[in-house]
Amino acid sequence: MARHLAPMLTIFCVIVGIQAADVPPALPDLMATGWVTALRANDLTAAYALLTPADQERAEREWQRAVGVPDPFVDLQINILLNMARQANGAEQITAMAQPLLAQINPQTLSNQVTELAGFLGLAAKTQQPDTTPSLDYAGLHTWLKDIAAFIPKAGLTDQTKLKAATEHLAAALKATSIRDASDARGLKVAEFIKHISPALPELKKALEVYDIKLDQLLDSFGFTLIDATPTSGTLIISFTTLDKPRSFGLKLVAKGGSWSLTDGADNPIAALSQLVMMSLLMHGMGAGAPAQPPPAPINDGAL
Repeated sequence: MARHLAPMLTIFCVIVGIQAADVPPALPDLMATGWVTALRANDLTAAYALLTPADQERAEREWQRAVGVPDPFVDLQINILLNMARQANGAEQITAMAQPLLAQINPQTLSNQVTELAGFLGLAAKTQQPDTTPSLDYAGLHTWLKDIAAFIPKAGLTDQTKLKAATEHLAAALKATSIRDASDARGLKVAEFIKHISPALPELKKALEVYDIKLDQLLDSFGFTLIDATPTSGTLIISFTTLDKPRSFGLKLVAKGGSWSLTDGADNPIAALSQLVMMSLLMHGMGAGAPAQPPPAPINDGAL
């Protein structure tokens, strides 16, 4: 599943970068390219530098608010994990710790849940008014989620050999941060924390690749094209390849206060997604499931 969250995480980073442009705002396609380039180079410091001073100050305030009040339980979990990673048999210890979580994963159930969501998006695509441009590409999301659902049972999420290989990379990534415990992390400013995290990215990418999650390959596939551009608005077409298929979608943007941001109202995909989630919750609350799927066609394998 993480493989298919990777495009969303990357897109989120791109949007953040777009919203943080200087005055006058940098072109959003160049800003997005800068974020992807930094992530490809495992350089989170370069990505953070794309933020304006005002946005960096805002990020620092939010970080200090988050880490200012220690949570003993969370700190204990962090300390245990960091201590394990430093041990000679750190990967084995992390593997053992992951076993209860692994036992709770049912790939087929997870696949069925994604299929259900895909069916709901397919219904949204069919009921869309003709000659209208949706803020969310329902048909594209429908196809993408169906591909994700087909991939999940093949990913080896519960495979013990893959788990062992992934935890070896995870242990190496944690050691690469040089953060010894939770109090170390809480004492860092945002820029310092990001500087510590960057060296972990190569090993984290290797851990994901164990499950055929090729993050660098995904980043290399990204493309950004600005269309309908004016000094105060434009549409950014974001394209990428995942699950061996090209995907693309557009974001309508406006320039306000020296930065690019998503438009308000019906053209805002976040608002459309929120409405879609609410509709799904209401349907489930009333006992209605996803649109019924036709039964599979019988296979003639020559048997009597």
